[in-house]
Amino acid sequence: MKSTWLKQSLVAAALLATACCTANLAVPAAYAQSNISGDITGAVVDSSDAAVPNAKVTVTSLARGEAKTVMTDKVGNFRVPLLSPGKYTIVVEATGFNTAKMEATVSQGVVTPLSVKLAVGQTSTTVEVTAGGRADLEVIAPPAGGGVRVEIGGNSAIVLGTPPAARPAPTTTVDPLTYGSPAPLGFDPGAATRRFDYAIGRSFGFIDGVPGLWWTVNGHLYPDVPMYVVRAGDVVTMHVSNSSGEVHPMHLHGHHAVVLARNGTPLLDTVMTNLSLSSL
Repeated sequence: MKSTWLKQSLVAAALLATACCTANLAVPAAYAQSNISGDITGAVVDSSDAAVPNAKVTVTSLARGEAKTVMTDKVGNFRVPLLSPGKYTIVVEATGFNTAKMEATVSQGVVTPLSVKLAVGQTSTTVEVTAGGRADLEVIAPPAGGGVRVEIGGNSAIVLGTPPAARPAPTTTVDPLTYGSPAPLGFDPGAATRRFDYAIGRSFGFIDGVPGLWWTVNGHLYPDVPMYVVRAGDVVTMHVSNSSGEVHPMHLHGHHAVVLARNGTPLLDTVMTNLSLSSL
C-alpha cells in the first residue's frame, strides 16, 4: 500500500515539475516575440479634424514587398501589429477623399504613431453602356455656381447645375471686317478658277470604335474628310458654312484669305487676313 502511494506521489510531482517548466518557458517566448517586431498606430481625420471611420490603411514593407491592410474604427483609429523592423509605405484611402501616402520606419519593440489628415476629393463615376443598353442617371445638382459634368462619349458632355452669375459683357464689339483699312491684294479674287466647299457639322458616329457626337466635314467623319490641295500661285474661292450649332474657328495656319462675303452679305471692301475667323 505504501509502495503504491509513493509511486503515485512521485508521478504527481513529476507532472507538476513538467508543468512548471513549461509555464516558465512560455513566458520568455511571448516576451521575445514582442521585442522582435513593432507596431504602427494612428488616427485618420478630415480637414476639420473629424474622425474618418472605415478608411482603408495599407502598410507595405519597402524591403520585402509584404503588405498588411486594416480598416479604421468608428473613431478613425487603426493599429497594424507585428511588423518586422524596416521602412514602410502607408497608403490611406477613403471614399470621397484624396488618397494619402507616407513613409515610416518600424523599430524593434517600438510603437510608431502616425497622424493622417485626408483632403476632400472629387467624386467621379464611370458608367459603361453596351450597344442597345440603357442607363438612367439621377444627379443631385450642387448649390448655385457649381455643376456636374456628365461625359456622353467622345468629346461630348453635359453640364448640369446652376450657372454662376453672368459677368459684365463688353460694351463694344471688335469686328475684324471693319477694323483698320483695306490693303492692296495684288490679285483679282474674281479670277479664281476653282471653288471648294467646306461644310462644318456634327453627327453621331464612331471614330476608332468610340461612339460620340463628332465634328463632320461635308457630312463625313474623320478620316473620310476632304483634303484641299492647291499649288503656289493658285487663286481659289472657298465657301465655308457651319451648321453644327457651335462657333468653330477656322485655323488658317498663316495662309492668307480674302473675305468676300459673310452670312451671304457681300462686303463693300475686301479684307485680307491671316486671323482665325470665329464665324463666317
